[in-house]
Amino acid sequence: MYCPNCGNTIGPNENPCPKCGAAKGAGKNYCASCGKRAPKDAKTCPACGATLAGRGVIPPSKLRLAPLLASASSFFIWGMAQVLNGQKAKGIILFLIYVAVLSVNPRISPALVIGGLASALDAFFCARRMAKGEAIGYWRFF
Repeated sequence: MYCPNCGNTIGPNENPCPKCGAAKGAGKNYCASCGKRAPKDAKTCPACGATLAGRGVIPPSKLRLAPLLASASSFFIWGMAQVLNGQKAKGIILFLIYVAVLSVNPRISPALVIGGLASALDAFFCARRMAKGEAIGYWRFF
């Protein structure tokens, strides 16, 4: 992995960058996947195609809920973990769908369980990607 701020090689357990002190996922000058310099307006790296941190994505430093906790919270209140982990618009939409499902049938229904499972799986996989140091898109699912 490379520091997106200075392009220095970073080990998997090194945070912040030993050369410039930037946190993982911080910086916009270099690709974290290949270490090549990236143009200021690029959303993906021209060399390897990876999504560039800080350009339409949420850096791993924004992770607030660990994957299992994110999964559990989003099962019971759809979108909660998504909001806390930085995917605010997606989380709010999931919550509004949750409220609509509850208003149609306030009891435990198959729609409530299936929607809860989908929200929980999405929260788990997105939080797991962030925990591994990957920046995720605002609208990334699973």
